[in-house]
Amino acid sequence: MHVTKVAVTRARPPITQQRALTTNRGSTHEEEATATVRQALAAGVVASRMIFPENGPVRTVETWRARPVEDLRILRQVRLRLEFVERAMEPGERPEVLGRIEALLAHYRVEPHPPHIQARIADDWYDDLREYPMWAVVEAAKKWRRTKKFKPQPSEIIELCEEACADLRTERSRLRATVEASLGANPLVEQISEITRDLTHGMSLDRARPQLIEDHATEIGMGMAYQEPSMQRNGRL
Repeated sequence: MHVTKVAVTRARPPITQQRALTTNRGSTHEEEATATVRQALAAGVVASRMIFPENGPVRTVETWRARPVEDLRILRQVRLRLEFVERAMEPGERPEVLGRIEALLAHYRVEPHPPHIQARIADDWYDDLREYPMWAVVEAAKKWRRTKKFKPQPSEIIELCEEACADLRTERSRLRATVEASLGANPLVEQISEITRDLTHGMSLDRARPQLIEDHATEIGMGMAYQEPSMQRNGRL
């Protein structure tokens, strides 16, 4: 059973609300988790409590357990959201990451180094930031530039990147666990999803009603998926 305890800073929006992200190519896009997906994830919160630290903002600590999703339509939305979050969390490419850091450092006084040392410094920066998406590096650089007077060290940018990625990492973990729990609760769901896609594909000639066709195919799949276990219990399979 997937159980997590997550500290959520009160000042931040909920992890599934709309968030502007930047892809590795630098383009900005926005996508909001549907209310249905938010409800599916919120259903896993089994306890929460407030923490009032002496230093720092008030936080909410949540205990969360994955709950299986039985409705294939909702599960499809959960999986689509997971695909989006996975793409958003893809690491940045080396030239873009180093270009962003080089521009940040250019705002501050930097001692000149021999080319081979400069190359090794660049290697160190990329090695320290290689796991973070480009939008997180951009966000960290912007925050540092606007709040600090001296050049940053890698550890300080790492801290800001961790802060930027915290909400999406939590959401990704919960989405993954929800999908896993849903497939574990009914192994036929994956097979029925494939049948649903095939039915939708096969009936795609009716272009006037594509959504009705897809919904109908999903209903057929749902009926098969959730009647099958009872048939097995009754000895009919």
